[in-house]
Amino acid sequence: MRTGKGSAGGLYRYYTRSTKARQGKTGCEGRSIPMDRLDQLVASHLEERLASAPAAGNHPCQRPRPPPGTHRAPP
Repeated sequence: MRTGKGSAGGLYRYYTRSTKARQGKTGCEGRSIPMDRLDQLVASHLEERLASAPAAGNHPCQRPRPPPGTHRAPP
């Protein structure tokens, strides 16, 4: 994370790669992303994924397993 100040004195926060934060453009040409924007994008994505997730107990990983010895391997 790095910070910057606008012309009106407001503080801005950005996510940036650590190499760019330490060495500047010579170390990394990657972009910095405004923290508020990326945080909102991640939160929106998680909300969408959670809203579309199967109900508890309906996901294949949450179903009870058959007792040992009752499942046969294919020949």
